[in-house]
Amino acid sequence: MHLRLSIPILCCTLGHLPAQQQKEPAIDKVDYAIQIAPLLQQHCIECHGPQRHRNALRLDLRGAVLKGGRNGAAVVVGDAEKSLLLAKVSGQAAGRPMPLGREPLSHAQVALLAAWIDQGLPMPGADGPDDGTHWSYRKVTPPSLPALRDAGWCRQDLDRFVLAKLEQQGIAPAPECDRATWLRRVALDLCGLPPTPEEVQAFLGDHAADAFERQVDRLLESKHYGERWAQTWLDLARYADSQGYEKDDLRPDAWRWRDWVIDAFQRDLPFDQFTREQLAGDLLPAPTLEQRVATAFHRQTMTNTEGGTDDEEFRCAAVIDRVNTTMSVWMGSTLGCAQCHDHKFDPITQRDFYSMFAYFNALDDAGLAPRDVGMIVAHGNGTLQSDASEAAAIRTCFGTGETAPPVTAFKWAIGHLIAAAGIVEAVVALAALRERIVPGVATLANLDPDCAGLRVSSAAQKPRSNVALILCRGFAGTNAALLVSAA
Repeated sequence: MHLRLSIPILCCTLGHLPAQQQKEPAIDKVDYAIQIAPLLQQHCIECHGPQRHRNALRLDLRGAVLKGGRNGAAVVVGDAEKSLLLAKVSGQAAGRPMPLGREPLSHAQVALLAAWIDQGLPMPGADGPDDGTHWSYRKVTPPSLPALRDAGWCRQDLDRFVLAKLEQQGIAPAPECDRATWLRRVALDLCGLPPTPEEVQAFLGDHAADAFERQVDRLLESKHYGERWAQTWLDLARYADSQGYEKDDLRPDAWRWRDWVIDAFQRDLPFDQFTREQLAGDLLPAPTLEQRVATAFHRQTMTNTEGGTDDEEFRCAAVIDRVNTTMSVWMGSTLGCAQCHDHKFDPITQRDFYSMFAYFNALDDAGLAPRDVGMIVAHGNGTLQSDASEAAAIRTCFGTGETAPPVTAFKWAIGHLIAAAGIVEAVVALAALRERIVPGVATLANLDPDCAGLRVSSAAQKPRSNVALILCRGFAGTNAALLVSAA
């Protein structure tokens, strides 16, 4: 009986021995980003980070850790037992234990810090590849190929990594699939659609040495290839056919940018050109209409047309969305945290966020609403025709001639042009017309009160419609590409 009672008492006693008398399991390799950074952030950075440096000590930068504070160096690299930091958090140093006023670190956490110091203090700012920097911020270098027991199964270097993991788990590679299964997998992967029975039969009967390669080439040439792979980019760009928020009005011309993306994939547009045209296509030398359409990548922000909303508030919301989307899509890193404070783990400051915000904040973003387009389309002589040839004729009319067209012709043409080919085509006519406008004659302010439902009677009166505002700015010299993606 006494023995049975003594066992739990002994266990409880062992559980409360000082940290130095308990043996923690050895830690093979410490990962700073996963193990150390969160620990420091939770227990130390509030007092010893970028905002506050109590006792002149910072623990978020390697150089600062090595420099130490008023009590000297915080660590002795490679020797945790001689490091003041470890003595403080384990309660072995004189004075109050750290973290101050909080629960002490667990034995496992102390052991983790000790292993981190003993292993050379890997963290951002160290020298060499194992500096604690997150892998996504390191330079990409070719990895060494793993050793294999039987490399005969491998056809390329990538296979060696797959086989190495299989051998590690004691799993044999699966047998090669039949030709019909292979074709189905490739077709679904490249085009998102299964092969037709006729395509399967043709492939099964093709025994040429390059039969597989020709199937891949055929699928890459299919129009469905661009449709399949554009889906991923459309998701990244937050594409939608409507505006979002409470009213969620339709965007009748949104499909034009969608089709540009599909075509870009279909013709294998180089990624650097794909990037430039979407971020600044209108700033290229003599940009084409398609390059201006490409800039609609950043017109995919939501538009709030609910009554009582503040236009400037949601304009800023759109700018913030463009900042965050650009970083997450092109840099593979979220920037949203730095909107309110320096990033906790990534090397991104709040200044970085608002520097990029300033870049996109230069846009004159009026936010054209679809119903405004509808008001312009509704105006005219009542015989609007969806005829691209008619739109081309109107463009020719506006692009030539010695004088500006009469006001009545201008009213009629704008409505017809947008109805016939959409607001993207209207840019061509507006850009040419803008150079020939007679000041004070063909402006929206001088049109009759019923034009497009604007009810504007004089040039001195500020247009109440977003359409009026955008068109008037267009005539004043603002880049007409705003109209391309405004809808």
